[in-house]
Amino acid sequence: MTIGTRWYDETAGKARLYEGHFKAARQGSVHTVRQNLANKGVPFFQRMILKRYGKWIPKSKIRIGFEREQPVAKASPEVDVQFRDMEFRGKRYTAYPRPSSIMRYVRRRRKHARRR
Repeated sequence: MTIGTRWYDETAGKARLYEGHFKAARQGSVHTVRQNLANKGVPFFQRMILKRYGKWIPKSKIRIGFEREQPVAKASPEVDVQFRDMEFRGKRYTAYPRPSSIMRYVRRRRKHARRR
């Protein structure tokens, strides 16, 4: 899944794009996995942009796209996220890779305290 947003930076005179590429290995129907990934990915993307750049992106300005699915051997509870910043001026894009991160797809199980 790709989540991205675009805005115009007047101080630099360039269009800027923020993108996050989410890679998940999940079992289940494609529709359900896509829906859950989008519901969890958008707030994660908003928090990361706010934390890194101090800019809050409203949900109405975020676009979501999905790539073709490929089968995997084993499902994973984690989603690998690759971030990229891009600048656009005229006909040229310049991309800058940013540090990747891990997003949890499922909540961790709670460990109950043993009674004595």
